[in-house]
Amino acid sequence: MNTTLSYIFADDDIVYREVTLQQLQLIPNLQRIAVCANAMEATVQLQQHNPDLLILDVEMPGLSGIQLAKSFARQQTMNMVMNTSDMLDNLLAWANRLRI
Repeated sequence: MNTTLSYIFADDDIVYREVTLQQLQLIPNLQRIAVCANAMEATVQLQQHNPDLLILDVEMPGLSGIQLAKSFARQQTMNMVMNTSDMLDNLLAWANRLRI
């Protein structure tokens, strides 16, 4: 049985967005509904579509991916994937605060 899953993807980093889209295209039965550069664009797309999967960057300017996920999680059940391209920077900042 071939079930197609639809998704909306939002990430403010254009390079990370393009690399991730290339990888997502390799997955069979995965249909892209929209690609958004920020959470506000994703909000508009979510109001117009009902994807099976929402793929969000954790940290985006304005409305964060976490804030968007929380707001839509209350309204409907949806599978979400949260990602970040800034993990190393976050770890280094944390280590610096602890003086490691």
